Amino acid sequence: MKKAMLFLILMTLSVLSFSDVNTDNINVNAENRKDFPKEIKNITVVTEPTGMGEKPNAIVIEFSKPVSNSKLSKNTFNIVTSLFVKASKDSPITEKQINRTIEKIYSTDKLTKNVTSSAARNGRYIIIQLSKTDDMSKAASKNFDLSSLTASITQNSDIFFTNGKSFNSNGATLKNNLFKRLVTEDFKQLAFYDEKTGRTLKYNLYIPKNYNPNKKYPLVLFMHDAGPLSDNVQATLMQGNGATSWAAPEFQKKHESFVLAPQYSEQVVNDNHEYTPDLDATKNLLDYITSKYSINTKRLYTTGQSMGGMMSLVLNSKYPDLFAASYYVACQWEPSALAPASKNKAWITVSMGDTKAYPGMNAITKVFEENGGVVGREENWNGSSTTAEFNALVNNLIKNSPDSNVKYSAIATGTLPNLPEGNKGGEHVTTWTVAYNIDAIKHWIFQQSK
Repeated sequence: MKKAMLFLILMTLSVLSFSDVNTDNINVNAENRKDFPKEIKNITVVTEPTGMGEKPNAIVIEFSKPVSNSKLSKNTFNIVTSLFVKASKDSPITEKQINRTIEKIYSTDKLTKNVTSSAARNGRYIIIQLSKTDDMSKAASKNFDLSSLTASITQNSDIFFTNGKSFNSNGATLKNNLFKRLVTEDFKQLAFYDEKTGRTLKYNLYIPKNYNPNKKYPLVLFMHDAGPLSDNVQATLMQGNGATSWAAPEFQKKHESFVLAPQYSEQVVNDNHEYTPDLDATKNLLDYITSKYSINTKRLYTTGQSMGGMMSLVLNSKYPDLFAASYYVACQWEPSALAPASKNKAWITVSMGDTKAYPGMNAITKVFEENGGVVGREENWNGSSTTAEFNALVNNLIKNSPDSNVKYSAIATGTLPNLPEGNKGGEHVTTWTVAYNIDAIKHWIFQQSK
């Protein structure tokens, strides 16, 4: 039975290796190692960003000697993850324990950057890949305990080493002592003081791995919704994948670029079409980044969900020549104010069941068309489509509206995954749990230039 969604936040982890963990913002539990048998060196939880938040999707157990890969099975271990959450702001903190489903288990002799892409062969590391559709995929929180997540591992059967010897922890439950965060750990956390507005903005910045100041790079500006308003600069990275999807290795391989993700502690825009000085401070932050680094100002892109999408709309109304393209997700604004952005290139994704964003974007696209814009539109997309199915829908819309500067994809009511019980507000908040997983839209964005 589905419950109201929580957004899970996890800890800040090392970018280097499992044994070299940055402990500035987390409590790495070195005490857990005292319980390890001599054959085990480390147990690491590996998290990855998803549309539903950052998830612990793998466990790596490092042994002192090579393990025989062929003798491992899904039944070798039981895995339980636990964390402390609050269902609402005023509710008590409770511990949530989730039995995990093991999708795959194998050993390897060398870990790749993405960990689970490591080759299966005899080696010191056992990689346990966990289900991405079990109860943990539905567990999330915007009222989280930053240091609460642990993984408990119980061994059910013998592990055989390549030297012929075996190992069994004899029913002992062992807990992880290390964490590794994929993609999110690649962002730098910084702060910008804007002299023009007197505001200080915390922000996350992804710098391309092989940054060369003699080369010009595109930049994506992502702005979050009102859900993760926080003084924790990384909240926007952990709540969903609106920022991290652009920094993922597979995307960066095709589109090497900067990703800028400010963190707001207060609501910046509202449904009365008002905004705070943080909006202008965001523009000034963008100007600062483009002056500090080698950025291609003809390839600046903006995107955001709900509040962040509204901010993108306002920035385009105030600075219509700033961005090469925009991705608006589950948002709306005063339609008449958007006339200056009518001919801008943009992609819109909303749910038809979103009682604000859907009629709101319908009104905005009408203004676009009245002021020289061309809108290509398709409705009733299945929100539970696979990546391949979404990409086919995107390519079909592009093919059917070659002359449109605005592409509008509307998701059919009730088809989004992970809708909360009663669907109250769910058509809105679940839109962005899938929006940034549609690769073809992001590729279209990056094809645009001023």
